[in-house]
Amino acid sequence: DTEFFGRYFNALLDEGVFIAPSQFEAGFVSAVHTDEDVEATIEKTFHALKKAKK
Repeated sequence: DTEFFGRYFNALLDEGVFIAPSQFEAGFVSAVHTDEDVEATIEKTFHALKKAKK
């Protein structure tokens, strides 16, 4: 669903989370990311998903 991904991608950008601009690319966590980084990303992802559903 490229239309939904576009809304989700832009909602994540609004949250300050930058992901690959294609729904077919993977994302990775590195050793540099802290537990706080991961938790913040999860929270912002939930917000972005809710916004993209509208």
